[in-house]
Amino acid sequence: MTSGDVEKDWRPGASAAGPGDEEPALPQVVWLRGDEPFCGDFSLDAEAVMARLGIKRTRLTQISGRELRVGRIRRGRYVAPVYREEDVEAYSAWTRPTATHLKSSQVLEDAARVLTGQGEDIVDRVSDEMARYHGEDRRLLAEQIEVLAQHLDAERDRAVRAEAKVTGQLKVLEGKIEAIGAALEKLAFLQTSWNRDVAELRAVTRSVSDELARELKTSFGTEIAGAVKALTPPPPKVPKKKVAPKKAKSKKAAAPEAPPSVGSARRAARLRR
Repeated sequence: MTSGDVEKDWRPGASAAGPGDEEPALPQVVWLRGDEPFCGDFSLDAEAVMARLGIKRTRLTQISGRELRVGRIRRGRYVAPVYREEDVEAYSAWTRPTATHLKSSQVLEDAARVLTGQGEDIVDRVSDEMARYHGEDRRLLAEQIEVLAQHLDAERDRAVRAEAKVTGQLKVLEGKIEAIGAALEKLAFLQTSWNRDVAELRAVTRSVSDELARELKTSFGTEIAGAVKALTPPPPKVPKKKVAPKKAKSKKAAAPEAPPSVGSARRAARLRR
């Protein structure tokens, strides 16, 4: 691999898929459903990876998806991170301890030890030189040694104060990183709950829309029927025929009347109807 290839993709476990590769490289964040052929390769959980790399959860959250490939798979109501064995081994081989990863106290102790050794070396050299001189030269050398000793004590005090300051800053930074990790986990949980609530809301909206459509259809049909009935004129009323009142029979014997004619009989039959 050339230097250009390293600059192109420096992350451990990442590779560019060329024409001759058997399968394309996976992205740094892989969302798993559980039925993928490579799902079984993601067999390590967060606890196992932290124990293997010797890091905390905040550091694992920081490098997941950036320097270390991570898989996301749903387990119950939560989305859990999973990792591949080969990616963890590649990251472990890629990283190496540097001075920035060591404890500040260890760095400052090493610096103080170096200063002490240099001071002792200076004292030894000065003692050798003092053995050669007498009188005034010895006094001047003693003053110079005193000045060097004071300078060494000042440097040591400054290193101790710097150690306390750096230690406090590291504690504050670790607290902030842990808070950010907790916020990221909470955000992932809220995103999952939001997706579930949106799906339920869509189902309820669809049901209400169907019910409202049926109600509108029924109400609209009833209103149309009422409007048609209101616009239809009522049937015309047929006036009833007035029947002439019957004349009361006289007590006196009436004279025999002549038989009615055919036309009179027909009119009388129509009136009776």
